[in-house]
Amino acid sequence: MATYIIGDVQGCYDTLQRLLARCEFGPQDHVWFTGDLVNRGPQSLQVLRFAAGLGDRCRAVLGNHDLHLLARAENLTDARNRDTLDDVLQAPDAEELLDWLGQRPFVLDEDPWLLVHAGVLPGWDLEELLNRARHSRKILRSDKRSKMLKQLSSINGPDLGADRDEHPVREAVATARILTNLRCCDRKGAPRLEYAGPPEEAGKGLVPWYAHRDRQDLDRTVVCGHWAAQGLRRTESMVALDSGCVWGHRLSAFRLDDEALISEPCSKDA
Repeated sequence: MATYIIGDVQGCYDTLQRLLARCEFGPQDHVWFTGDLVNRGPQSLQVLRFAAGLGDRCRAVLGNHDLHLLARAENLTDARNRDTLDDVLQAPDAEELLDWLGQRPFVLDEDPWLLVHAGVLPGWDLEELLNRARHSRKILRSDKRSKMLKQLSSINGPDLGADRDEHPVREAVATARILTNLRCCDRKGAPRLEYAGPPEEAGKGLVPWYAHRDRQDLDRTVVCGHWAAQGLRRTESMVALDSGCVWGHRLSAFRLDDEALISEPCSKDA
């Protein structure tokens, strides 16, 4: 039995199936996804059906595009220019698939691995990270779900200093925004979510979250996606797997058993 972690699929179902074939993915194998199962690619519906259909053999964390789909399903935000989510929203099994997606966590902690879509704020230790992620998931699964999704869809996010007891939704939104959007921080460790280019071209004072000098030791290897302009990258404590499939590049998997990286080119049909 092997376990594979796969980077941002974003609706590229055909490439996903070719990658799994290249991995010789069998009926006893497991797959984890780094988030962004949907959007911008042509077959988000097929990707969701496949992932949900694997049952306990599939685990996934939420990405920013997954949250956007959940918000659109509740008419809390408008479609974006490159959205390809209508097939999901109009599907006869949409309610079942959206319920499955909404049950996914923000962080998956499986020592020595930690799965998150984008990144971890340098000042968070493991305990704070997991507490924040659990809180955000609790709010997303509560009667405050719509309020949380609506705030996540707005341009201006809440202050990360929001108190959990006094402002539970604001704190949940702030955490979710970091876990699903973070790429760079400033020198003080504050998130700078606006930058999406290559790490080497980040402006003065911007540092990749995983390279910040004040980053806490999580005692885990973080496996993430989200940063297509960075591509595949590995450090002593991080594996980044978004190799830009939806942009016409490659879809990549990381096999936990031997830590092998396997990639499949994205075809014209995705």
